[in-house]
Amino acid sequence: SFFAKKFPTPADKTAQETAATYDQNLGHISEEDEDAIQKECYKVRSTKSFETYYTILGLPVPSNEEFCDRLKKAIANSERRKYHGSDANIHTLPESNLQVEALQKNMASFKDETFWNGTELLVETDPKWKEFTLKNWDWIRDLSDQGLLDDMTPSDVSWMSDSIKSDTSTTHKDYGFVDKLIPKVADRTKEETQFPSTPEKMSWRELFVKLYLEDFVYRMEFNPDFKLLYSLLDV
Repeated sequence: SFFAKKFPTPADKTAQETAATYDQNLGHISEEDEDAIQKECYKVRSTKSFETYYTILGLPVPSNEEFCDRLKKAIANSERRKYHGSDANIHTLPESNLQVEALQKNMASFKDETFWNGTELLVETDPKWKEFTLKNWDWIRDLSDQGLLDDMTPSDVSWMSDSIKSDTSTTHKDYGFVDKLIPKVADRTKEETQFPSTPEKMSWRELFVKLYLEDFVYRMEFNPDFKLLYSLLDV
Protein backbone atom coordinates (compact mmCIF):
# COMPACT_ATOMS: atom_id res chain seq x y z
CA SER A 1 0.00 0.00 0.00
CA PHE A 2 0.97 3.67 -0.28
CA PHE A 3 1.52 4.02 3.47
CA ALA A 4 3.55 0.83 3.85
CA LYS A 5 5.78 1.77 0.92
CA LYS A 6 6.14 5.47 1.73
CA PHE A 7 6.44 5.27 5.53
CA PRO A 8 8.39 4.80 7.67
CA THR A 9 11.15 4.18 5.07
CA PRO A 10 10.58 5.37 1.47
CA ALA A 11 11.85 3.14 -1.32
CA ASP A 12 14.36 5.78 -2.46
CA LYS A 13 15.91 6.28 1.02
CA THR A 14 17.74 4.17 3.53
CA ALA A 15 16.55 3.88 7.14
CA GLN A 16 19.46 6.10 8.21
CA GLU A 17 18.54 8.79 5.68
CA THR A 18 14.91 8.70 6.77
CA ALA A 19 15.90 8.97 10.44
CA ALA A 20 18.16 11.96 9.62
CA THR A 21 15.25 13.68 7.86
CA TYR A 22 13.00 13.20 10.89
CA ASP A 23 15.76 14.53 13.16
CA GLN A 24 16.07 17.66 11.03
CA ASN A 25 12.31 18.22 11.20
CA LEU A 26 12.07 17.51 14.94
CA GLY A 27 10.21 14.26 14.27
CA HIS A 28 7.74 15.76 11.80
CA ILE A 29 7.22 14.67 8.22
CA SER A 30 7.77 17.16 5.42
CA GLU A 31 4.93 19.29 4.05
CA GLU A 32 5.26 17.42 0.77
CA ASP A 33 4.75 14.08 2.51
CA GLU A 34 1.87 15.51 4.53
CA ASP A 35 0.12 16.62 1.34
CA ALA A 36 0.70 13.19 -0.21
CA ILE A 37 -0.85 11.45 2.82
CA GLN A 38 -3.90 13.71 2.72
CA LYS A 39 -4.43 12.98 -0.97
CA GLU A 40 -4.28 9.24 -0.31
CA CYS A 41 -6.70 9.56 2.60
CA TYR A 42 -9.16 11.50 0.46
CA LYS A 43 -8.82 8.83 -2.21
CA VAL A 44 -9.65 6.10 0.32
CA ARG A 45 -12.63 8.03 1.72
CA SER A 46 -14.06 8.65 -1.75
CA THR A 47 -13.93 4.95 -2.64
CA LYS A 48 -17.29 3.60 -3.79
CA SER A 49 -16.50 -0.13 -3.95
CA PHE A 50 -14.65 -2.59 -1.76
CA GLU A 51 -12.64 -3.78 -4.82
CA THR A 52 -11.13 -0.29 -5.22
CA TYR A 53 -10.57 -0.02 -1.47
CA TYR A 54 -8.55 -3.25 -1.33
CA THR A 55 -6.59 -2.22 -4.43
CA ILE A 56 -5.61 1.15 -2.89
CA LEU A 57 -4.41 -0.62 0.25
CA GLY A 58 -2.39 -3.07 -1.83
CA LEU A 59 -4.34 -6.07 -0.57
CA PRO A 60 -5.69 -9.01 -2.60
CA VAL A 61 -9.32 -8.42 -3.55
CA PRO A 62 -11.59 -11.10 -2.04
CA SER A 63 -14.38 -12.69 -4.05
CA ASN A 64 -17.99 -11.73 -3.36
CA GLU A 65 -18.44 -15.00 -1.43
CA GLU A 66 -15.34 -14.37 0.72
CA PHE A 67 -16.36 -10.78 1.38
CA CYS A 68 -19.88 -11.81 2.34
CA ASP A 69 -18.49 -14.40 4.76
CA ARG A 70 -16.21 -11.79 6.38
CA LEU A 71 -19.14 -9.42 6.85
CA LYS A 72 -21.24 -12.13 8.48
CA LYS A 73 -18.41 -12.98 10.89
CA ALA A 74 -17.88 -9.30 11.69
CA ILE A 75 -21.58 -8.82 12.48
CA ALA A 76 -21.66 -11.96 14.65
CA ASN A 77 -18.54 -10.79 16.52
CA SER A 78 -20.01 -7.32 17.08
CA GLU A 79 -23.25 -8.82 18.37
CA ARG A 80 -21.34 -11.13 20.72
CA ARG A 81 -19.43 -8.16 22.11
CA LYS A 82 -22.65 -6.12 22.46
CA TYR A 83 -21.44 -3.51 19.98
CA HIS A 84 -24.92 -3.42 18.46
CA GLY A 85 -28.30 -5.01 18.95
CA SER A 86 -31.60 -4.04 20.50
CA ASP A 87 -31.87 -1.10 22.90
CA ALA A 88 -32.71 -3.60 25.63
CA ASN A 89 -29.39 -5.44 25.58
CA ILE A 90 -26.89 -3.15 23.86
CA HIS A 91 -25.39 -2.01 27.18
CA THR A 92 -25.70 -5.28 29.08
CA LEU A 93 -22.62 -7.12 30.34
CA PRO A 94 -22.07 -10.88 30.32
CA GLU A 95 -23.02 -12.74 33.50
CA SER A 96 -20.47 -12.40 36.32
CA ASN A 97 -19.50 -16.06 36.16
CA LEU A 98 -18.79 -15.76 32.43
CA GLN A 99 -16.62 -12.67 33.00
CA VAL A 100 -14.65 -14.42 35.74
CA GLU A 101 -14.35 -17.59 33.68
CA ALA A 102 -12.85 -15.60 30.82
CA LEU A 103 -10.51 -13.84 33.25
CA GLN A 104 -9.33 -17.11 34.78
CA LYS A 105 -8.58 -18.51 31.34
CA ASN A 106 -6.22 -15.58 30.78
CA MET A 107 -4.44 -16.16 34.09
CA ALA A 108 -1.17 -18.03 34.10
CA SER A 109 -1.74 -21.76 34.40
CA PHE A 110 0.48 -24.07 36.40
CA LYS A 111 -0.06 -26.58 33.61
CA ASP A 112 2.04 -24.30 31.40
CA GLU A 113 5.43 -25.88 30.74
CA THR A 114 7.17 -22.57 31.50
CA PHE A 115 6.65 -23.30 35.21
CA TRP A 116 8.28 -26.70 35.03
CA ASN A 117 11.69 -28.24 34.60
CA GLY A 118 10.69 -31.62 33.29
CA THR A 119 8.40 -33.11 35.94
CA GLU A 120 9.55 -30.76 38.70
CA LEU A 121 8.30 -27.26 39.42
CA LEU A 122 11.03 -24.65 38.86
CA VAL A 123 13.18 -24.26 41.97
CA GLU A 124 12.42 -21.40 44.35
CA THR A 125 15.62 -19.56 43.45
CA ASP A 126 14.86 -19.50 39.73
CA PRO A 127 14.70 -15.82 38.63
CA LYS A 128 11.81 -16.67 36.30
CA TRP A 129 9.40 -16.58 39.25
CA LYS A 130 9.99 -12.85 39.62
CA GLU A 131 9.36 -12.44 35.89
CA PHE A 132 6.13 -14.42 36.20
CA THR A 133 5.01 -12.23 39.11
CA LEU A 134 5.66 -8.98 37.23
CA LYS A 135 3.84 -10.32 34.18
CA ASN A 136 0.69 -11.34 36.09
CA TRP A 137 0.16 -8.36 38.43
CA ASP A 138 0.22 -4.89 36.90
CA TRP A 139 0.62 -3.02 40.19
CA ILE A 140 3.77 -5.01 41.03
CA ARG A 141 5.15 -4.43 37.54
CA ASP A 142 4.50 -0.68 38.01
CA LEU A 143 6.60 -0.75 41.18
CA SER A 144 9.38 -2.41 39.22
CA ASP A 145 9.14 0.11 36.37
CA GLN A 146 9.53 2.92 38.89
CA GLY A 147 12.61 1.25 40.40
CA LEU A 148 10.80 0.84 43.73
CA LEU A 149 10.99 -2.93 43.70
CA ASP A 150 14.78 -2.99 43.86
CA ASP A 151 14.80 -2.45 47.63
CA MET A 152 11.81 -4.70 48.36
CA THR A 153 11.68 -8.39 49.14
CA PRO A 154 8.89 -10.75 48.08
CA SER A 155 7.72 -10.57 51.70
CA ASP A 156 7.41 -6.78 51.40
CA VAL A 157 5.29 -7.13 48.28
CA SER A 158 3.14 -9.76 50.00
CA TRP A 159 2.60 -7.36 52.91
CA MET A 160 1.52 -4.62 50.51
CA SER A 161 -0.95 -7.00 48.87
CA ASP A 162 -2.35 -8.03 52.27
CA SER A 163 -2.68 -4.35 53.25
CA ILE A 164 -4.62 -3.57 50.10
CA LYS A 165 -6.92 -6.58 50.47
CA SER A 166 -7.58 -5.76 54.13
CA ASP A 167 -8.93 -2.34 53.12
CA THR A 168 -12.32 -3.07 51.57
CA SER A 169 -12.56 0.45 50.17
CA THR A 170 -9.74 0.00 47.69
CA THR A 171 -8.26 -2.38 45.11
CA HIS A 172 -4.91 -2.98 43.45
CA LYS A 173 -6.07 -0.59 40.76
CA ASP A 174 -6.14 2.24 43.31
CA TYR A 175 -2.56 3.33 42.64
CA GLY A 176 -2.85 6.24 45.09
CA PHE A 177 -3.40 3.76 47.90
CA VAL A 178 -0.44 1.68 46.71
CA ASP A 179 1.78 4.78 46.70
CA LYS A 180 0.80 5.55 50.31
CA LEU A 181 1.96 2.08 51.37
CA ILE A 182 5.46 2.41 49.93
CA PRO A 183 6.90 4.59 52.76
CA LYS A 184 5.42 2.17 55.32
CA VAL A 185 7.19 -0.92 53.97
CA ALA A 186 10.29 -0.27 56.09
CA ASP A 187 8.16 -0.18 59.27
CA ARG A 188 6.04 -3.19 58.47
CA THR A 189 7.84 -5.36 61.05
CA LYS A 190 5.94 -3.53 63.78
CA GLU A 191 3.30 -5.72 65.35
CA GLU A 192 0.40 -3.49 64.28
CA THR A 193 1.33 -3.82 60.60
CA GLN A 194 1.73 -7.58 60.49
CA PHE A 195 -0.52 -10.12 58.81
CA PRO A 196 -0.52 -13.84 59.60
CA SER A 197 -0.20 -14.62 55.89
CA THR A 198 2.97 -12.55 55.50
CA PRO A 199 6.01 -14.56 56.60
CA GLU A 200 9.23 -12.75 57.43
CA LYS A 201 11.03 -14.47 54.56
CA MET A 202 9.52 -15.48 51.26
CA SER A 203 10.76 -16.51 47.82
CA TRP A 204 9.38 -15.15 44.56
CA ARG A 205 7.90 -18.57 43.89
CA GLU A 206 6.06 -18.54 47.22
CA LEU A 207 4.81 -15.03 46.50
CA PHE A 208 3.59 -16.01 43.05
CA VAL A 209 1.72 -19.07 44.36
CA LYS A 210 0.23 -17.08 47.26
CA LEU A 211 -1.08 -14.24 45.08
CA TYR A 212 -2.27 -16.63 42.40
CA LEU A 213 -4.29 -18.79 44.81
CA GLU A 214 -5.70 -15.75 46.65
CA ASP A 215 -6.96 -14.24 43.40
CA PHE A 216 -8.37 -17.58 42.27
CA VAL A 217 -10.20 -18.24 45.55
CA TYR A 218 -11.57 -14.68 45.57
CA ARG A 219 -13.17 -15.29 42.18
CA MET A 220 -14.57 -18.68 43.23
CA GLU A 221 -17.65 -16.83 44.51
CA PHE A 222 -18.50 -15.92 40.94
CA ASN A 223 -17.18 -19.02 39.18
CA PRO A 224 -16.91 -22.02 41.56
CA ASP A 225 -14.55 -24.13 39.45
CA PHE A 226 -13.50 -26.64 42.12
CA LYS A 227 -11.99 -29.00 39.56
CA LEU A 228 -9.47 -26.35 38.54
CA LEU A 229 -8.88 -25.42 42.19
CA TYR A 230 -8.03 -29.01 43.11
CA SER A 231 -5.65 -29.25 40.18
CA LEU A 232 -3.86 -26.15 41.50
CA LEU A 233 -3.65 -27.56 45.01
CA ASP A 234 -2.04 -30.70 43.62
CA VAL A 235 0.90 -28.52 42.54
